[in-house]
Amino acid sequence: MSMYFQLGDIDLWNPGNRSGTMFVSLAEAMSPIVEKPTGLRPQEFDPGTIDVDIEQFREFTVALADAYGTTQNMVYRGMVETILAICLVITERAGVSVEIETRGPSGLGDRVAELTRAMAR
Repeated sequence: MSMYFQLGDIDLWNPGNRSGTMFVSLAEAMSPIVEKPTGLRPQEFDPGTIDVDIEQFREFTVALADAYGTTQNMVYRGMVETILAICLVITERAGVSVEIETRGPSGLGDRVAELTRAMAR
């Protein structure tokens, strides 16, 4: 079984249930930390389909990018990186760009490229 992350009729990501559920849970856990709603909404009659409010999701992604880019705490940065990388793939597929500025070395670009290839539509 799988989930669908959609923007209207566009499938942005089609992960397996465990991966999709974990991503939504991690994003929801980060939401109060970055003080932005995720913009991820399970459909009422099909909870396996997640509607993406792209404006809210973009704002959430920008807040994650700020949290990632303004810290030198490698543990915190590592925890944020995977969630942020997935968000960046989804926003890119939606045709929305997010600028990232980081302090110190970052493997984020490589991680996004790797996930872009791995994340099924």
